[in-house]
Amino acid sequence: MVLSNGYTCDGGNRTLLWSQFCDGIIDCRDRFDEEGQFC
Repeated sequence: MVLSNGYTCDGGNRTLLWSQFCDGIIDCRDRFDEEGQFC
């Protein structure tokens, strides 16, 4: 788990509340959160 912008992130996935990437890892493969598609 990495902390970015004050929120907890996991494995490069973005948080559930923000559309920002949590770190330098970008995985666009069928990632979803409450806002929709990851990318």
